[in-house]
Amino acid sequence: MKKYIICILVNLLFVGVLTISNGLALSDPPNMRVSVANTDASNTYLLGSPINLVLILENMDDVLEIKPYEGFSAQDFRHMLDFVYDDGTVIKSNEQESIVYRNGREVPLPDLLYRNGEMLPVETVEFLEPHWWWRGDMDANEVYSLARPGNVLISARIPIRSYDDIIPETENKALFCDDETRTDCFAGDLEPVEISICITADLDGDDFYSPCIPEYSATDTLDCDDGDISVNPAASEIINNGIDDDCNPETADLTTDYSKILVHIDKHIVGNGNHPDSGKISLSGVQVSIFNRAAGYCAANYSASWQNYSSIWESCQSAGVGLLDSKETDKDGEATFYVSQQGSYMLIGRYDPDENVDDDEIFLGKVKDDLLPDEKVYMQIIE
Repeated sequence: MKKYIICILVNLLFVGVLTISNGLALSDPPNMRVSVANTDASNTYLLGSPINLVLILENMDDVLEIKPYEGFSAQDFRHMLDFVYDDGTVIKSNEQESIVYRNGREVPLPDLLYRNGEMLPVETVEFLEPHWWWRGDMDANEVYSLARPGNVLISARIPIRSYDDIIPETENKALFCDDETRTDCFAGDLEPVEISICITADLDGDDFYSPCIPEYSATDTLDCDDGDISVNPAASEIINNGIDDDCNPETADLTTDYSKILVHIDKHIVGNGNHPDSGKISLSGVQVSIFNRAAGYCAANYSASWQNYSSIWESCQSAGVGLLDSKETDKDGEATFYVSQQGSYMLIGRYDPDENVDDDEIFLGKVKDDLLPDEKVYMQIIE
């Protein structure tokens, strides 16, 4: 009995090595090459764009046939790829057929052949001539649900039962391969080494991609949080907020070289009449934003007057134009901000006295220059 060696190759990206998983019998696997490759110029793909792959199976023997179970060559092997994300999630084919052979899969019942006074479990085989080959081209998105970005390993998992010999006096039947002591058949997977691709996206629309950069991107730096438009390599680091705002771990988030600005907002209530009573309450839930007024930033285009507060609020709120931070006042009417360098800063508060009434917002503002280590800013509304 001759034995054959399988050489599993992965074209284009990696050269594979022999890996046999879930093997049952002791015979060597058939001399079949399995290769999988992407046919695009790059292995980086924008989420939803075509991922063009080719999968090839080939009998590498010049003389001998391979004898797998009947129906092996008629399968659509494109459904036998696994797409494994770097978090361990495995995506299988949308229409994956149940390739049954063993190890957690239902093994088909063998046929029975009466021979020499006993019933033998047998399987009908087919014959793959020398240099038989099968090729399947696909856009992976049409066969697999690759609905999110990530680094992905692709592997082909091709199960096979193959036989060295058929039963004498039959044309196409072999003794069913279901015994670990057998050395005349093989049952297992032909599994090539994975190839790697990256599916990327800009989910938050800030022009930075994750987890890899497409060739046409205008930037060469990854977005470290693609779910937050205010976090990206172009953002300014906000001191002491516990977030890597600029996607640069070397930029200190915690530092003692900063100024603390405590904003306090009160509402002063004045009664009616000749001798009105008055009082004040701290306003909670007021949104306060701090803007950089250095040259080149949005707030620097406006003078520091109450007539401009609403314009600054509406025009300068997007990331990258000088908005440093935005918070709501707490139950004591306070919000705390940190800035890491001297400069000119504008604090604007937006108070909405009645959410059910349109266009009744009141905007408050203060400009702070030459900051002290601890600054207190008081704002008030008179009602």
